[in-house]
Amino acid sequence: MNPFDQHSARSFKQLHQKNSLYMKSLSSLNPRTILRAGAVTATAFSFAAGAHADVITPTGATTTNTQDAYVPVTSIFNGNGLNATPTDANVLTVTHNSNNYSGNNFASTGGVLTLNVTLDLGSAVDLTQIYLWNMSQPGEFNKGSQNINISTSLTSGGVFTSAGSITLAQATANPTTTQAFALVASNVQFVRLDVTSNYGSTTSTGLGEVRFDAVPEPGTLVALAAGFGVLGLVRRRRSS
Repeated sequence: MNPFDQHSARSFKQLHQKNSLYMKSLSSLNPRTILRAGAVTATAFSFAAGAHADVITPTGATTTNTQDAYVPVTSIFNGNGLNATPTDANVLTVTHNSNNYSGNNFASTGGVLTLNVTLDLGSAVDLTQIYLWNMSQPGEFNKGSQNINISTSLTSGGVFTSAGSITLAQATANPTTTQAFALVASNVQFVRLDVTSNYGSTTSTGLGEVRFDAVPEPGTLVALAAGFGVLGLVRRRRSS
């Protein structure tokens, strides 16, 4: 069993225990109401099992690099330069235009050739893939990022665990399409990208945009669905 399946199995075991407590709380209800509660729980588990990865956009970003007003860290997820909003259906064909420094790229300044960014995904998710659009400023393709170390964490101040390294291809045209890489990490909210090299520039290193494929944590899906369902049944009984 791979790590992702092991994590899912543990999550569902914990959720089964929680749902047992829900069922005990229904012991005073009549049999028909209890059957309805069981149906809600089954539906919740079915909903979680059928969840699939969706393209998500980070909700925030921080960096230790000195930022320039024309190439701030927010440029890595603000959508500037993209010709469409990335979705499951079109992400591999969406292009990014770097032919405008104002908010279209995140880049280092002052002759610093390394780049780092910590991205907040907004909530805990299971990651399956990362999409990166390299910097493709015409005449400055050598500023594009090359080697990137990726690490993840559940909390911004927690320990970041390595999720591997990737080599991003140099852009050869502007606009440029995305590059997709497998990124398997469970129960994480923060992703750190450490760019260690570019394609020969001695002045700056940059990135265009980043997106992820992610599945909400199974615990979040089932707990919400089952919890709201049980509350609804209890309220229905109280009002009858």
